[in-house]
Amino acid sequence: MNIQTGHTEARLMPPSNANDNPASASNLPALVANDNKDPSTGDEDAAKEEKNNNIGGLSGQALREALSSRRMKEALKKIKAENLASGQTGDQDGESIVQQFRSYEDLKSDFAKINAGIKTDLEVIKELLAEWRRSTADRANRIRILSEFEYHLRQIDNAQNFVQLGGLELLMSQINGTFSNGSESVDNESAAAALRVLAACCQGNAPVQVAAIKAGFLPVLLRAMLAGSGLEQQTRSASVLALASLCRNFPLAQTVLLKSGGLAALRSAFDSRDTDRARVLRIVTLLSDMALEAAEAEAHAASAGGASSAAASERHRQYQQVSVAKAIAETGWCSSITRLLNFQDHDAVEKTVTAMSNLFDVCGREFASNDGAQSTIAALDELVGRYERLAKEELEEEGAAGYFEQMRQRVGLLKQRLAEAGGASVRSEL
Repeated sequence: MNIQTGHTEARLMPPSNANDNPASASNLPALVANDNKDPSTGDEDAAKEEKNNNIGGLSGQALREALSSRRMKEALKKIKAENLASGQTGDQDGESIVQQFRSYEDLKSDFAKINAGIKTDLEVIKELLAEWRRSTADRANRIRILSEFEYHLRQIDNAQNFVQLGGLELLMSQINGTFSNGSESVDNESAAAALRVLAACCQGNAPVQVAAIKAGFLPVLLRAMLAGSGLEQQTRSASVLALASLCRNFPLAQTVLLKSGGLAALRSAFDSRDTDRARVLRIVTLLSDMALEAAEAEAHAASAGGASSAAASERHRQYQQVSVAKAIAETGWCSSITRLLNFQDHDAVEKTVTAMSNLFDVCGREFASNDGAQSTIAALDELVGRYERLAKEELEEEGAAGYFEQMRQRVGLLKQRLAEAGGASVRSEL
């Protein structure tokens, strides 16, 4: 500490020692940084700093480079000393690094093993079909295979490959065998599994739908819906599911359905005492969807233009030949559907309101003028009040209108249309 200036300073080596070896690193001073410089003595300090930095003929930059070089050499010596102490040589270090990697040939071999376990969907389907043919008497194995088919055949390409490989024949054999063995020996689990596979194949897949119609599946499905008491609900429901997948968006199948007495068969299944709620709703939804398809085809044909006009007109013509909505009304479905308004759960109410709306053009007057018209109006009034309360609670809790408000509007619109149809019916009678 310099008492006169108040600065911390380094002591310089004697000139004789410094001149003996001016570039020696051992003779370099330990320069101490001064962070407390007085601005008033800037010129004097700068001169002193310049003097201190020029030691032994070396500038400040040269001193810093010498110090850095010295530190690097010491670090390298330390690394070599540690390697010698541990007995590790350069060759050994290289070998340890090489061991962390694998040769190209080893990698090729491993990838070949992995690829050996990867199969395409087509290969899986072929193997399952071959396994099915080898294990026709093994019930548990058949059910497992059918379950795997149901998963894979939801893809359009897989379902078409399944048909080309003869898969429909196996399904037909399984379903026909189930319903021809008598009620005491019915294998409901296998039958339901086969019907679900057929439904997965046909869903939105026109080539498979055509193949299934040609194979004669539709009469088989109608028979399954009306089979004896040996069938459980899961099998009956699966038959309706398969029928719906076969008929949706496919006018040819709907034509075969009408010619085969399909609407009467559906009506019998609907009215049966042992029909559960899920199957009833599935039947009504199928009728509603077929009526909606025809209406949409007509609207699309009227609005289509250009290249799509011909296709839209042809599709409309096909639905006109079917006239499924008119056939539904003629077979007494209008009065049957309104009974479902008595269901309390929201899903059933939504499906019933949707069906009544889609069939209103052919069933509207009967909805409003049949023996149960008053009970239908009363049921709709009750539903409007119910959904008004739920919509209010929904708005308070969520801060926005949602499902219950939509249901209130739909039920209210149906009630309004029904009232208008009832008034028109009364005026026509007068």
